[in-house]
Amino acid sequence: KDVYAHAYPILKKLGAPATVFLPTAYVGGGTLLWWDRVGYAIWKSEVETLVSQEFGSLSLASAGDRVRSIRQAVIAVRHMTEGEGARAVDKVIEISGVRMPVEVATRTMLSWDEIEEMSNNGVEFGAHTHNHRKLAGLSVEETRHEITRSKNEIEERLGKRVASFAYPHGGASDFDSQTISVVRESGFECAVSTIRSMVSRGADPYRLGRVGPGFSLDSLKVVVSGLHADTTGLLMRGSEDE
Repeated sequence: KDVYAHAYPILKKLGAPATVFLPTAYVGGGTLLWWDRVGYAIWKSEVETLVSQEFGSLSLASAGDRVRSIRQAVIAVRHMTEGEGARAVDKVIEISGVRMPVEVATRTMLSWDEIEEMSNNGVEFGAHTHNHRKLAGLSVEETRHEITRSKNEIEERLGKRVASFAYPHGGASDFDSQTISVVRESGFECAVSTIRSMVSRGADPYRLGRVGPGFSLDSLKVVVSGLHADTTGLLMRGSEDE
């Protein structure tokens, strides 16, 4: 929902294009994505240490400790199987002693009304699966269900064709050749990963990389100025010459 509250007014004012990728099961705030659930539980817990077999010892003694513990827990879950990760998330929430009110998800996640408003004012919406599952390793039927359900729901709600897709998590191990085949067969024109790379004229449209904005206004200025692409290209050419 921060996209609607903070980014959208600026995009609308400037007439700047943007694409938002939707995991449709979470639209409307029925529940939070798992990393938000972990973060909420750790941040709100009244204990000073959480201990579990899955995460080890997580210090909650200070705000900084809580931030580090959230990062530690999220990284740990990302390296688990889907079933192990789900159990680990439930466990950390249980031992945190935190009750997660339904309204937290409602305040956090976009509603269809907000999505429709943005769509009518220049923001494009792409598919991001239905349940935000890691697609590599799923059966072709599961993969197709996740991808096409997201696409179909957005198209039905907005009355517009959905042409772009984002792989959940987006790392090199999070999607595979089967995933790409299903994305292509489902009618998408392109798909983006989170692999850090620039997009060139000859880039594979179903393996597009992304460059993040960084964590400061200065780093964002470098990215949007084009200097990031220039310096990255020079560094790459330099390494090839060595």
